[in-house]
Amino acid sequence: QHPTGLTANITKANLAVTGLSAFSKAYDGNTVAKLGGAAKISPLLGDIVTLGGSAHGMFANPWYGTNKAVTVYGNTISGIDAPNYRLVQQTGLTANIIKPKRP
Repeated sequence: QHPTGLTANITKANLAVTGLSAFSKAYDGNTVAKLGGAAKISPLLGDIVTLGGSAHGMFANPWYGTNKAVTVYGNTISGIDAPNYRLVQQTGLTANIIKPKRP
């Protein structure tokens, strides 16, 4: 006999974006951070998930400083198995905003 009436929850797997880097820049008064590299994902073997969107980077504020955190956003996923995943934008990127030179 097989049990009946049993239920279970399946939690989405995290799918992390990797492969990006952030570039330092001269102070320009905005929070835009230039990214380099190529965003990539590694779904479970056999799953069909495609990385899309466009990766963008942003500093928390426009002020000069070193090793400033860069937040990544804009990547998306699609494909038949995409609903089984929670996309995690790349974290841990830092870059510098270089102090403006005074004349």
